[in-house]
Amino acid sequence: AAGLPIVAAARGGITEFLEGCPAFDFVANPADAGQLAAAIDRYVGDARQRETAGQWLRGKIDRNFDWSRVCEEFEDLYDHLLSQSNDQRGVLA
Repeated sequence: AAGLPIVAAARGGITEFLEGCPAFDFVANPADAGQLAAAIDRYVGDARQRETAGQWLRGKIDRNFDWSRVCEEFEDLYDHLLSQSNDQRGVLA
């Protein structure tokens, strides 16, 4: 969200989030300090890659995770849960 590039391993949901990020490669083994250092060094040594990845990440946050969208999704979830709760009460009555 800060518009900075990141270093990450291909584990869990981060793989979906970073899919398509330019100037980015996953670290194969996050326990390997040499791989982490090489990934960090790539950004340190190339300002254009830092800027490209950082701008893409900031844009993804702006497009997909702005507060109005997050609030709307929570409201939809609450509405869904409340409607399920009301449906179950009708079945129990």
